[in-house]
Amino acid sequence: MKRKGFTLLELLIVIVVIGILAVMMLFSSTEAVTTASCGTAITVNA
Repeated sequence: MKRKGFTLLELLIVIVVIGILAVMMLFSSTEAVTTASCGTAITVNA
């Protein structure tokens, strides 16, 4: 007997993985913006 579709567990795992990736991207982009802002401030003050 062949199933069609995904089980609830499979969908939950995919959602968790996507959420973890989104959080990692959010933190890395925030860090990049902060670093860029600091670099601009140093350049303007120099």
